[in-house]
Amino acid sequence: MTEKEQIAIEFPAEIRKLATMADYSANLTLNIPEPFKPAVMEWFSRRQNKMVHIVAVVEDSS
Repeated sequence: MTEKEQIAIEFPAEIRKLATMADYSANLTLNIPEPFKPAVMEWFSRRQNKMVHIVAVVEDSS
């Protein structure tokens, strides 16, 4: 039996920076809390150069 690949990940993050690049794309920098960092880094590193679908929910209004 083959193991299914994980296709989604959920984690809290602080939006640190949003920058527009010369080619009109945008770079988003997130601050990921330490307890989530290893899993998040592994998940995204295995998917470099692939397109992902992102959904963001604001957790507090301050």
